[in-house]
Amino acid sequence: LEKPIALQKLLSAVERALKHGEVQTVSGMTLDKLGNSSVIQEMNGSIEAAAKHNRPLLFAGEAGSPFEIVARYLHKSGTPWVATDRVEHIVDTPMELLQKASGGILYVGDIARYSKNIQNGIAFLLEKADRYNVRVIASCGFKRGESADDVVASRLAELLKERIDVPSLCSQPDDIVFLINRIMTDLAESQKIQPVKFSDSALVVLRQYDWPGNYDQLAETVKNIMLESDGKEVNEQAVAVALGQKENATATEIIGGFNFNMPLRELREEVERRYFEYHIAQEGQNMSRVAQKVGLERTHLYRKLKQLGISVSRRSADKSEE
Repeated sequence: LEKPIALQKLLSAVERALKHGEVQTVSGMTLDKLGNSSVIQEMNGSIEAAAKHNRPLLFAGEAGSPFEIVARYLHKSGTPWVATDRVEHIVDTPMELLQKASGGILYVGDIARYSKNIQNGIAFLLEKADRYNVRVIASCGFKRGESADDVVASRLAELLKERIDVPSLCSQPDDIVFLINRIMTDLAESQKIQPVKFSDSALVVLRQYDWPGNYDQLAETVKNIMLESDGKEVNEQAVAVALGQKENATATEIIGGFNFNMPLRELREEVERRYFEYHIAQEGQNMSRVAQKVGLERTHLYRKLKQLGISVSRRSADKSEE
């Protein structure tokens, strides 16, 4: 755009850019974007079922969960996707929002952050949405230990009966490394930030962290680490600093990926768990070789694995040995 810029020309250019960005975002959406753990697979099954109808929907989970990402899975190519960037429009211009979203999706955002007046405005939208063939999708982020029922007005809850639970990040530790790599790839493509390499001990710290801010906190943490790394391998001390933990406490309490501030019994169990998981992986789940390697009889080995919460199917182990 050349100066002086006419206001209408500027607004048109911005609108075209935003639409282009939406198309790019939607085209990259797949159901494996948030991992492959059992809780994510369960959520994906619910999303696939919800895609077969057009009823209003509420995504509920802890604050910081990736609500808009999962909501976009339901957006069909070639139809409108309208997000309320200014919440006052919900009350001031509801019919305009519905007209704009006609035949598509109106995403009203996180209703837990809204006043009772705004929530009543969303209820009005829900009551009128069928006229415009609009699917209204909302999200609800609550504090850990609460539920959606604690923060959603009763009238709105009645209209948003269908809910899909978005799992908390602490319930999917096996997806953390996948998510970190996905976030780094997205940042490298969108913001040209150089990806980094995490040490094994750094990844252990990230997997064991309970992530009270969920996906939003993970994305922000990874971005900050990428910006501060200077091309060096990221160790557990750097991760602790990024998480707001004291660097000196990390150096003395977390060594080699183990938290030495844990009770002795829990630390011993963690060491044993990682020890057996290492040898099981090394021997390809051949339990006869694992038993020989660790110096235990197979019966004793299976009993020990059960105590440590390590699941190994005897059938798959026998098949591996065959």
